[in-house]
Amino acid sequence: MNEVLSHILAFVGGVLATIVGGYFTQRLIDRRRKKEQSRSKESRFESTAELMPDIIRQIRKELAKDENNLVQELVVSPHEKIRLPGDKRRIYCYESKHENLHEKLDRLVLEGYVQDISSGNARILRMSGEFLRHIQSV
Repeated sequence: MNEVLSHILAFVGGVLATIVGGYFTQRLIDRRRKKEQSRSKESRFESTAELMPDIIRQIRKELAKDENNLVQELVVSPHEKIRLPGDKRRIYCYESKHENLHEKLDRLVLEGYVQDISSGNARILRMSGEFLRHIQSV
């Protein structure tokens, strides 16, 4: 009887060890995958940012002035004298100051960091939350 009981307990213990081990293994695998995805997103942003350091620097500088973290739009303008009417706070990127500005901003759109919400002649881009987090964390 004791021998049967010890075999049953050994079997149940082995099953429990397998279940618990599998559970923790899966959790570690999931954690590793999340880290890899996070690194992948960071490296994707870094490689994109390397193509336009002057624009990223300007955006970061302008966002630092925004104490309430409410600025979410970029506006493309030919030069500093041309601005949109109204008092909405926006970051202005001037064609006269940035070489290949439209192509660089197109890359941000392609990567999903900004969304083109233009209406009329003015090019307006809305920055994504992911983009804002990357900009402010670097």
